[in-house]
Parts: sequence; C-alpha cells; structure tokens
Amino acid sequence: MKSTSSLIIIFAIGLFAFLGLTVNVQTSAAKGLLQDSVKTEKKEVKTETTEIDKKLANEGKGIFNSKCFACHKLDSRLVGPPLRNITKTLTQEYLTKYLLHTAEMQKTDPKLKKLIKEYNGILMPDQGLNKKQASAVIEYLRSVEK
Repeated sequence: MKSTSSLIIIFAIGLFAFLGLTVNVQTSAAKGLLQDSVKTEKKEVKTETTEIDKKLANEGKGIFNSKCFACHKLDSRLVGPPLRNITKTLTQEYLTKYLLHTAEMQKTDPKLKKLIKEYNGILMPDQGLNKKQASAVIEYLRSVEK
C-alpha cells in the first residue's frame, strides 16, 4: 500500500509541477520523492497550435540553411544545440525575442547563460534577422517537429 501511495504522490506532484502550481510538501519522505522524481522548475511551454504556413516555413528553411545550419543541426549537437523540437518547449515569443535580440538575451537570460556554459562559452552571433525572417525560421522549426 505504501508504494501505491508513493506513486500517487509522485503523480500528483508531477501534475502540479507540469501545470506550474506550487506544491507544499509536508513529510520528509514526500520531499525525498519530490527531489528524486520531479523537477519543479517552471518551463516556458508553447501552447498555441496553429496550422503551419508552408510558404513561410519554406522561406524559413532557406534562412535556416544560410544562417543557422553551420552551427545547428535538427537532430544532433554541433557547435550549438539540436533544434528540431525547440518550438515544443519554448514559445514563439521567446524564440522571436532571442533571434532579434541575441546578444542582449545571452547576457541576461538565465536559461541561455546555462546553455552557453554547457556549450563551452560559445555565444550565438547576432544573425541580423528582422521580425519577418525570425518568424519564418520559427515556422520552419515548427514544420520539422516530430
């Protein structure tokens, strides 16, 4: 019975964490389960599910191949991280801001600072994209999601 209760606690805490809710854990056993099983860090998750604009995605593919492909692959780590499913975990607003204000965000955003450390301090150079081009690249990345 105790293991069933533990699983229920883990599931409930995981559900709350996924939904971004705060969990106040009362017992030390539950605290241990929480630390071992669930990360309570809030994630910025994309929620909109609109149809892919194929024309915009095709423009984005061209931009990606000319400006991004030297450092980023879709499925493997290169100079930068793989990008295939980036639009599943980060919002379009966040990605747009990063593509338009790369240097500024790399200095101030905690997620990016951590990623830069993971990639040996290599910074992504500003690609000089305008808002339409940034949207096209993001649409391309949406179109290749798995």
